[in-house]
Amino acid sequence: MVYADALVFTNNFNEVTKTLLEKFLKTSQESVEDAVGSSVALQATARMHLSLVLKQMDIEPEDQRKCAHIELCDLTD
Repeated sequence: MVYADALVFTNNFNEVTKTLLEKFLKTSQESVEDAVGSSVALQATARMHLSLVLKQMDIEPEDQRKCAHIELCDLTD
């Protein structure tokens, strides 16, 4: 996740960044039973980063909205 963060913070909005974030989210969601607070926070960050990457790449608008919507709902709960 740290590498994906670095890519986002340096404006590398490309397929590599997208794939890293998607793989992180898939892996972290599969082990959600073992999740602790920091893991949940990392998932939230990854979803927001993925939404930004998709927006900057101008692809997958539905997935982009889905990622952002999930995070906004989680933040307001």
